[in-house]
Amino acid sequence: VLRCHTMPCINRQTVGAHTWRTMVLLHWLFHPHYPPPRLTYALMMHDVPEVHTGDMPGDVKAAHPELANALGIIERRFEVNHGITNEILYADEVEVLAFCDRADLTLYALGEYDMGNTYMACLAETAFGMTVDRGAKLREVSPVLPYLPRVEELLDMLSHRIERVQ
Repeated sequence: VLRCHTMPCINRQTVGAHTWRTMVLLHWLFHPHYPPPRLTYALMMHDVPEVHTGDMPGDVKAAHPELANALGIIERRFEVNHGITNEILYADEVEVLAFCDRADLTLYALGEYDMGNTYMACLAETAFGMTVDRGAKLREVSPVLPYLPRVEELLDMLSHRIERVQ
């Protein structure tokens, strides 16, 4: 399943490649420890229903919440029908999952931009904003989480890279 399929891309990213990088980011955040197994599983499975639905662009979901809601119902049904069960995540775990997801989109868009794909500038900026928002939510949920310094380190690195786009 291709991501960003409605935009011109130099290197196409699959949902599998996206999931791999989000997993690498998650484990990097928790290093030298390991993330909770329920969080690892949730992140690994978070886009599996897209083998059935495809990857609906985020801007389309934002512009049409009724479509996003219907898609959510279809995806939950797919998960149930295929035995994909997720334990309830704690609030900080939900935010870590979303942070890794948005950080990967930012990294992908920046990589495309660095190769000369100027169409990705807007996506890189938007994704970076979403990543920053998720980092802020992580700090709100629990300001003493052991991986927050790594969150700040990644945000700082992305901030320096995004400056070249603006």
